[in-house]
Amino acid sequence: MAVNNITAVVSYDYTNKRTKLVISKSPPIPRPGEQTVTYINDYVKHVSYQIDDINGCQKSQIDNMTKQCVPGDALFEGSATLGGEGVTLPVDIYSYIMPGLGFKTRATVSKSGLSECVPIGMQLVLGGAELDSVAMIWNVEAHNITAGIKDPSVFEVPAKCKHAKQISKGMVGNNLNGLLQKIQRLLK
Repeated sequence: MAVNNITAVVSYDYTNKRTKLVISKSPPIPRPGEQTVTYINDYVKHVSYQIDDINGCQKSQIDNMTKQCVPGDALFEGSATLGGEGVTLPVDIYSYIMPGLGFKTRATVSKSGLSECVPIGMQLVLGGAELDSVAMIWNVEAHNITAGIKDPSVFEVPAKCKHAKQISKGMVGNNLNGLLQKIQRLLK
């Protein structure tokens, strides 16, 4: 069994149609050492930049930005309350199959109004006994979530990307599925 520690720092600006993902991976032996890949997505210009130490800066076309939450056909499992006396957070729990990837997903989100969907945690399972394959299980936790963009400069594309090499559109996703595909590639 291999265990990877992957951290993704996500900046999500739906108003201005842009995202930034900084994914750091600490792989197990025999390849010790941290690997970091940064993705800056500009959905107005339909371009994504992939920045890392191995390939430098590459760019790709992306589709329109989608609002992230749980799919409309997700099974509602119930509600719960996180926290203790005086400080509580109501959450809803859903399960669904992640479109395009086949992950069995269990998501816990907080909804404060119809337009808000704050991720609390997810469990993703790929494979397993019923699929006659080795299971890959990911536990995803959300921490330090803040409303609004405190520093818009996080979305600035570095100067070294001015002449970025174009890569195929399929190499970069524009939503959670795309993030998971990127993480899967890092695990290989």
